[in-house]
Amino acid sequence: MVAFALVVGIIVLASLVASGVIRPVGQGTLSAGATADPGGLAPKVVSAMRADIRSVVVLDGVIVADPPVPIKAVARGSVIAPVPAGTSVAKDAALLTLRTAGGEVVVRAPVDAVVTEVRAVEGEEVTIGATLAMLAPRAYQVVARIEPTLLYRFYGSPTEIVAKVQKGPAPFPCQLISLGIASASDARPLEAPVELRCRVPSDQRVFAGVRVDVGVTTGEAKGVVAIPVTAVEGQVDQGFVTVVDSSGARQRRAVRLGLSDGVLVEVTDGLAVGDKVLDLPPSLFPAGAQPTHAP
Repeated sequence: MVAFALVVGIIVLASLVASGVIRPVGQGTLSAGATADPGGLAPKVVSAMRADIRSVVVLDGVIVADPPVPIKAVARGSVIAPVPAGTSVAKDAALLTLRTAGGEVVVRAPVDAVVTEVRAVEGEEVTIGATLAMLAPRAYQVVARIEPTLLYRFYGSPTEIVAKVQKGPAPFPCQLISLGIASASDARPLEAPVELRCRVPSDQRVFAGVRVDVGVTTGEAKGVVAIPVTAVEGQVDQGFVTVVDSSGARQRRAVRLGLSDGVLVEVTDGLAVGDKVLDLPPSLFPAGAQPTHAP
């Protein structure tokens, strides 16, 4: 039975080889299980063109409450009439008064908030810098982590940020607070994330912990020379393309790159409108493949 199965296996294998389904390794064709050449299709010839490019990066974010605000003594003196913990206060509302050698100083709330803790009692003598109370601001922000490689898509300060609460209200504008390293540690530099923070408008009803999608417009350019991103070897600053002249001859050429929207990339130097290039980067198109012209 074993011998019979072996003979059948050999016959089936020979049939597959003869039909071209499986070919011997080393003869310029694929063996069983091999991966097809990603450049199996002939590259197309495309023309550099004028285009408007708007770069938008979409990030995952979360709603967080503003951090607690400590209220510090700005003068040495005795405490008069501190508001109790749990009190809701508006911006500029009086929190307490300090009786100083030069007169009375009113300490006011810097933001709309709730007084969560009062650390100075009536009549207590305090020094400059002492913490008198803690406030929980009635304000929220969006925090979104940015993969470091995505920073190449930030060509300057974001021009627009729009946040969309998942399963929540309509998208709303979100004003930039900060963009950069969240925290740095010499011991663990890889654990210091790059993050974007933006302000949730006060009229938006949100909750801490809710997930949001954050669309960040990182740059815009109108009427610039552009080609498909697939045609360029390299994605930012400098790249290489394969230029095709009128005779069909190919030449590898360095180009300077600008904005990208993920489909087109701006070419700031090295190509003019109408120049022909292959739609695959020089390192990817298969040797000997003849280009076809895009319809």
